[in-house]
Amino acid sequence: MTIMYQDKQIKVIMVGPDLSSRGGMASVAKGYYSAGIQNYCDLVYISTTSPGGTIHKIKDLFRAYRLFCKILPSAQIVHIHVGAGISQGRKSIFVNKARKAGKRIIIHEHRGILATLCQEKGNKYIQSVRDFYSAADKVVVLSEEWAKFFAENICDSYKIAVLHNGVIPPIDPAPSFYSKQVLFLGHLTPVKGPDILIKAISLISDKCPDVKFVFAGDGEVAEYKEMASRLGVAQLCDFTGWVDEDKRDELLRSSSVYCQPSRDEGMPMGLLEAMGYSLPPIATKVGGIPQVIFSSKNGILVESEDATSLSLGLLHLLTSEQDWKRLSESARKTILEDFNCNKTIDRLLCLYAELAEKN
Repeated sequence: MTIMYQDKQIKVIMVGPDLSSRGGMASVAKGYYSAGIQNYCDLVYISTTSPGGTIHKIKDLFRAYRLFCKILPSAQIVHIHVGAGISQGRKSIFVNKARKAGKRIIIHEHRGILATLCQEKGNKYIQSVRDFYSAADKVVVLSEEWAKFFAENICDSYKIAVLHNGVIPPIDPAPSFYSKQVLFLGHLTPVKGPDILIKAISLISDKCPDVKFVFAGDGEVAEYKEMASRLGVAQLCDFTGWVDEDKRDELLRSSSVYCQPSRDEGMPMGLLEAMGYSLPPIATKVGGIPQVIFSSKNGILVESEDATSLSLGLLHLLTSEQDWKRLSESARKTILEDFNCNKTIDRLLCLYAELAEKN
C-alpha cells in the first residue's frame, strides 16, 4: 500500500548505519529496501557512519547532519535507528533537530543489551536514555519483552510499538540433515555467547567427531580460538571471520543446524535468516527469541549460559533425523507466516500513516 498525506506520498527521512555496514541494524534497513519500502513512501535514507577509523566516522557524521538539515523541512516523519556503542549519542543531534522542527519522530531501538547497560550504569545512565526517548512520538522495539521493559523503565506505554524484525527467505532452501555442520553467525563477543557454544562442543565432542562448528563473525576471534584449543575442540571449530553476503548464503545452505547461544538479544537477524533457510535452531531464552522459537515446535530453547542443556539440544538435532526434519519445516513456516519482511513493511507503513495523520 502506498502511504499518502494530503494527496502526496509521505516523506520519511530514515537515519541509520551505512547499508554496507556489519551487524543486525544495517541488515534490518537493507531488508526494508529489499522488500520495496521506497516504492510506498517518499523515503530518503541517511547513513551516519560507515566502516573506517575515527576521523572517517566524524566526517561521516558531519556530512550526514548537513544533508539531514537540508532536507528536513520537507519531511513529515523522521525514523531513527539506534544501536549499541555511541549510537545514542550520535543520533541525539538528529533527534533534537527534528524535535525543534516539529517533525514526527520514530526512534527504533535495536540494542539487545540495553537492560544490562541500565543495570550496570545506574540511574544517571537510565535518565539519559529516558531523556533521549522523551522526544519520540513512537518508540519502536523488537519484541513484546522489550515493550514491557520500556514501559516499566523508559517511556509511557502509549508511545511503544512492537515491530518484529523480518527477513526475505530464499525460494529454494535445501538443507541436509547429513551435512553435519552447525552454524553461528554474529560478532564474537561475550554477549553473543560463543564461549557457551565452545563449552557445549567440548561436552559432546566424543559423540560427534565428524561435526563441524562454524563461527562466522568478527570480534574477539583469537580469544575464542584459544579457548577451543584449551578445551580440546579446535579441530571441530572453523573461525571464518566476518563473511560477505555470498559466503553467508553458502554457509546457510551448507549447514544443518543453527545455534544462537546469546546472553542478551533484541531479535537476532541471523536467527531469522537461518530459520528462513529451513535450519532448525537452538537458542537461548533471551530478548525477543521466545517470540520466534517455541521449544520442540520449531526449534529448541535453553536457558542462557547453560552449556549442558545446549550440548544436549545440539546432540539431539544432530542425531534425530525425524525431529530435525519436523523442526526444519516448522522453522521455515514460522518465518514465511510471521517474520517475513513484507509483513514488517506493512506494519511500518501503517505506523507512518498513523503519525502523518497527527500532523
